[in-house]
Amino acid sequence: MGIDRSKQDKMGSGTARSSSSVSDSDPELALDLQQSQGVDLQVFHILATGKVVPCNDVDAALADVRSSEQTNQASYWIHVDADERHREEWNAWIDRLNLGSYISGQMKRPAHEWLSNVICTRLKALVMFRILPSSKTSERIEFDKDRYYRHLAAVVTTRMLLTFTTTSQRDIKSIHTTRDSVRHMTQDEALHEGSSSAALLSVLEFHLRNTQDAVTALRNKSLMMVKQMDLEPKKISLEDILNLRNSLLTILSVAEEQLHCLALMKDMDKESDGADFGKIEGALAMLAKTAKSTELLAQRIERRVEGLKNAFGAHQQDRMNRRLEILTVVSVIFMPLTFMAGVYGMNFDNMPELHHEYGYFILWGTMLAVAVGLVIFFYKEGWFD
Repeated sequence: MGIDRSKQDKMGSGTARSSSSVSDSDPELALDLQQSQGVDLQVFHILATGKVVPCNDVDAALADVRSSEQTNQASYWIHVDADERHREEWNAWIDRLNLGSYISGQMKRPAHEWLSNVICTRLKALVMFRILPSSKTSERIEFDKDRYYRHLAAVVTTRMLLTFTTTSQRDIKSIHTTRDSVRHMTQDEALHEGSSSAALLSVLEFHLRNTQDAVTALRNKSLMMVKQMDLEPKKISLEDILNLRNSLLTILSVAEEQLHCLALMKDMDKESDGADFGKIEGALAMLAKTAKSTELLAQRIERRVEGLKNAFGAHQQDRMNRRLEILTVVSVIFMPLTFMAGVYGMNFDNMPELHHEYGYFILWGTMLAVAVGLVIFFYKEGWFD
């Protein structure tokens, strides 16, 4: 993984014509996207003040982007949720976006093959950013390979940001993620400036916070389990610890990929004219520091969970030792009783005690005395503490 600059022969005619994402010669493209069953399209206008507002006329927005590239005024954010079950439809309209053969080829790969990466061409840059679905911090976080291996693809040009996620229409968490990201982007002062590059950083900031929230939820859960292990260890199960560990490892891998991707983005504006972080380098640096702190927090929690697992193992060993102690005490108490019962159970004719008038009661008294004496001995030795 790294920053790659494709060659002109890889870019084809998409780069040679314009850095705009959609051709003027295809006015029905936006309508096709909006009517598609497998693609959900949302368009927003990025004002010069940094405010992001909904834009209803997609064709007008795309035409505005092409004309404004000369006047350096308008910018737009287009977000697309594509259903992975409609892969052919997804690939077909990607070809019509004129992103260039190299970037289009990367985006048409199956979603499970996407990798966190930054790819730069002369007029565009593609950021593949691993993300988590939105969830409440109080909600149980479960390990799910298909759910947690998801990426956001962002294509940034001088005046447009295109973001793509591949989801299932039945995935409620994916719907919540899109809704929450739009709510984040349309807040006042969500962007540091009115540009597509600033919009990219704001989108990434949302997903970084989402990862941070997930790690914080796991931290709180691990602290609760540590306290419970000290007070009521019987209520902690190995399955709970393993579920926590699996969730943490998954989220930690997400945090590591996000940090790696932000490190690659540091020089992205130097490699492509589509990105410009000149006035917002500080914002990019802050995102990298946030990702680093999230990764470090996840690593600390990982050590805590490992300690919790060791404590659980020690507790289980202690419980096993207690049970062995009880078995040992019972065995020692019944050993002399078994011996006496065995002796007087032998069939010999010359056994005087068998003919004694009180022999039966004497044997019972002796056995009880031995048993009580051993119980008192073990009690004084602390075996029942």
